[in-house]
Amino acid sequence: MINLNTEAGQEQDKRRLTPITTKSLARELDALEAAGIISRTVYPQVPPRVEYSVTELGKFIRPVMDALCAWGRLYGESRNGEKGGKEE
Repeated sequence: MINLNTEAGQEQDKRRLTPITTKSLARELDALEAAGIISRTVYPQVPPRVEYSVTELGKFIRPVMDALCAWGRLYGESRNGEKGGKEE
């Protein structure tokens, strides 16, 4: 899950998401904003600062996202276990 609550969390997530490009990350954030899952606040300063926060809709779907993440971990683990063994 991406941490959108703090600047430090955003920097940690950028490193964790590597090798995602800045352009790809911007496109995904734009899509999440358009869907109403996150909101974007731009602060008029130099250099420009942008903060993202999770909307009420984003908070509402959190349990669904957590379940998908858990499934993805289990699926990944099961796929990694199959690589060394025979398929039935």
